This record gives sequence, structure tokens and C-alpha cells, in this order.
Amino acid sequence: MKEGSREKVASAGAVALGERTKRAWGIVHLAIAGALLVMFFWPAFEWAGRQLESGDEPWQLAFVPFLSLMVISRRVSEMRGVRVHGSSGIGFPLMLAGALLNLFGIVIEHPLPSQVGMIAFVQGAVLFAWGKDVYRGLAFPLLYLFLAVPLPRTVLVAATGSLKTVGAAVAGTMLSWIGFAVVRDGAILKFPTFTLVVADECSGLQSLITLLVASLPVAYLMSGRLRRRAAIVLISFPLALVANVVRLVVTAVLANKFGEEIAEGSPHTLIGVVIVLLAFMVLYGLSSAISDTTTQAKLGGNGESV
Repeated sequence: MKEGSREKVASAGAVALGERTKRAWGIVHLAIAGALLVMFFWPAFEWAGRQLESGDEPWQLAFVPFLSLMVISRRVSEMRGVRVHGSSGIGFPLMLAGALLNLFGIVIEHPLPSQVGMIAFVQGAVLFAWGKDVYRGLAFPLLYLFLAVPLPRTVLVAATGSLKTVGAAVAGTMLSWIGFAVVRDGAILKFPTFTLVVADECSGLQSLITLLVASLPVAYLMSGRLRRRAAIVLISFPLALVANVVRLVVTAVLANKFGEEIAEGSPHTLIGVVIVLLAFMVLYGLSSAISDTTTQAKLGGNGESV
């Protein structure tokens, strides 16, 4: 091998080694930053765990950080050429505000300020370390994290009560159409042989939150114009309401045939899970159809770009 060729190979090897070292140190720095974040905002994590364990808050919110990380990993691979230049002028004040919110939440012993502060701190940390260009590319998954903050209890109670009544009314009407003798009393459906009570857990709020949480990353990652993506998110609302009505109707039909025990415990939970999964499949199918339609609109009849 010629001397010049050896030098080129050695230079390329040194560059590759430098890139691997840089990437390894980057992972170490992120791990340290993550550990410090958990330590400082531990009360926010502890409160979130208690809320989920008690069942007071929608459990679907726990998936938000994982879905956000999924989108971030996808975006990072598409942003290799983006300029990295830290922005302390915006990032540091946002980090400071998040830290102060966390301390305020600890003082008043309320989870909301701490949880909002933690997510605000993450926004500021990205701006501080990587700058506006990187943040702009990751804006959606970072702002999406705010969905992990539970809504105030008063909002959840009000939404649950309204959805229970609407779901029971529509389900009662549909059951009457298919020949059932049913009398509705608020959120209670009375049949000749059993009574179906639409509890808070059956209000449809869980289905609504599940589909909303899932529809946002699906809409963001799909191809197509903004209005098509917005349509997927908006469709999740009526789709969740329809899914809950279908679940109530199916539960009533099965309870009439096999006994009211079907409306309790594991069978009741299984029916709900299956209906929500079917609703998500419909939502994902619609997003795929819209993406395909958009792609076909950009292609000619022979598959060539026009």
C-alpha cells in the first residue's frame, strides 16, 4: 500500500473513532442529565405514580413520554444536518421558570406546578443545549409532553358526568331500535331482567383520552397537508364517543344473553379494550388512506412524478 493511501486510511479511522467517541460521550451526558432531572423533579414523578396507582387520573397519560421519545428518535435521524448552537438567552430563563414552578409545587404540596415545571424545564434544556433550530425540529414531541400532565379533577368530573349521560342516552335509543325493552334514568339503563349502570369508568372519557393521545403522533408522522392531519385528530373525538356507545350496546346485549355478570370485572374490561383497539385501527386506517390519497395525488397514472 502506498504511503498516501495509508495516511488516508489512518485519517478515516481517526475520524470514525472520533465520531464514535463523541457519540458515546453524548449518551453519557444525556444519561447524567436524565438522572439529575429525575432527582430534582422527583416529587413530580412520585405524585404521578400515586395518581396512576390510585386510579384518579387516566392511565393512558403514562404512554405520552414513550410516544414522545418514539417521535423524537424518528426526528433526530432526519435532522443530521441541523445546526447545533445553544440558546442560553431563551433556554436558561425557561429552565429557571421550570425549577421555580417545581419548588412552588413542593411548597404548596400540589402536583400540577411541579409537573408543568418539569416539562417546561425540559423545553428550556433542549434550547439551552442545542438551540432554536434543533428545538424547532423537535417542537411537536416536546410540547406533546404537556399532555402527560393530568387535567384538574374538577374538569375530569364535569366531563365524566356529561359523557355518561350522553352515552347512556344514545345507547338506550339504539337498544330500543333493535328490540330491547329499556328505560333510561340518567346514566342508568333499566332492562326487565337486569340494570346496567354507566359508571364513571364507562363514561367514554378513557376512550376519548386514549384516542386523542394516540391520534396526535399518528397525525404528525403521516404524510399529507396540515388540514388532513388535523382531520385525523378531530375524528378521534366522535370516534371515541361512537366506540363508547358501541361498548355499552355490546355489553347490554351480552348481559341480556349471559347474565349481568358480563358487565362486571374482567369480561367488562376485555370488552372495553377490544372496542378501543378496533377504534384505533379505524383511526390508523383512515390516516393510512389519507396518506395514500395524498401520495397518489402527487403521482401520475403510471406512478411517475408529475
